[in-house]
Amino acid sequence: MPIKLLQPINWVGASADLKKEPQLLYIITQIIEEDTKNHKKPCNLWSFLSSSNLHGLKKEVDLKMKIKDVLGQQNATLENVEVITKEEPRQFEKYGKQLKVCNARIKDDTGELKLTLWNDEIDQVSKGDKISIIDGWVKEFNGELQISAGKNGKLAKAGAETPTKDTQ
Repeated sequence: MPIKLLQPINWVGASADLKKEPQLLYIITQIIEEDTKNHKKPCNLWSFLSSSNLHGLKKEVDLKMKIKDVLGQQNATLENVEVITKEEPRQFEKYGKQLKVCNARIKDDTGELKLTLWNDEIDQVSKGDKISIIDGWVKEFNGELQISAGKNGKLAKAGAETPTKDTQ
């Protein structure tokens, strides 16, 4: 059940570094909303930051998101999403290397999103699979948001011990 805000959160003055971390901002927002709800008093970002030890928060908190929360030009972690369609792979050459790419669609209980699979990832995913994308990259292409494992992310079948990463 979503947390309802009792009073708008004051984001004025958030540091530039913090603004570059949308998942962390999302988690902090959830914590502030819960704290405001539990204590029946307003809380703003500055009071939260000054009264909380945020060192290591990004690694300690659950950074999972729902598809509805995903924005372009950010990293995202989506767990236990279902692959609902998978197109035929396409091959192309770039910088003298033969590469493959394939589009798929994933969904959770909040929406759908295009998934771009590269090279070895293509054979790891089938229609109907439940997968997790850890620290994937979201971008907008041709007016549509899409996610891929990106350079630093990982793609795994849901429940798999160790996420795998394509070697591009």
